[in-house]
Amino acid sequence: MSESFAVLESQYFTLHRNLSGMLSACKDETERTRVRTEYAQARGNYWRAQNKVFDEGNAEVLKATAEAKAGQAKMEQALAHLESIATAIEIVAAAVRTGTRLASFVPV
Repeated sequence: MSESFAVLESQYFTLHRNLSGMLSACKDETERTRVRTEYAQARGNYWRAQNKVFDEGNAEVLKATAEAKAGQAKMEQALAHLESIATAIEIVAAAVRTGTRLASFVPV
């Protein structure tokens, strides 16, 4: 498994494991919708990259992978301490956006 795919896989399964807790922590339907949207995007990124090969020698892929790994670490920390769901949603959204950019490097 490539490092790039592993990051997308970790992102999706982290959100999958934490989905119920995040939805429970939401204060309103707007926040729940954002959580569901980010979860669906992370799942789509993971599915898109399955059975595909990243060009691990490409500088942009390496940069996006490093950024996605950093975003994953921030996301895990935010989800471990759901003190502010609004802040956690923003961190998740940023991580998922980076994951989407990384997934865009897989051949169609």
